[in-house]
Amino acid sequence: MQAAGEKLVVRLRRGLAEEIREAARRQGKEPAELVREYLEYIASSEWPETLAEDLGLGPLEPLDPGEAVRDRPRGIDAATAVRELRDGRLRGLG
Repeated sequence: MQAAGEKLVVRLRRGLAEEIREAARRQGKEPAELVREYLEYIASSEWPETLAEDLGLGPLEPLDPGEAVRDRPRGIDAATAVRELRDGRLRGLG
């Protein structure tokens, strides 16, 4: 049972209310619960954009996974660093 909260009235296009009732029925939920969950999802998904804006980072844009690797700052090669540390420890044990 959802705790009492604010009430929001929304006008829907013809037929949408019935589609929502049917979708809720298929999921075993009340229509209000289904709508509330979706609205909560929308509200919670905006925080990264708000944070980026507050930090002056500009709009967030989705990346192709290849872009993330290509655009990653270059610096120390982690694999090489780990290998050198491991080899140094092994030499110290021998």
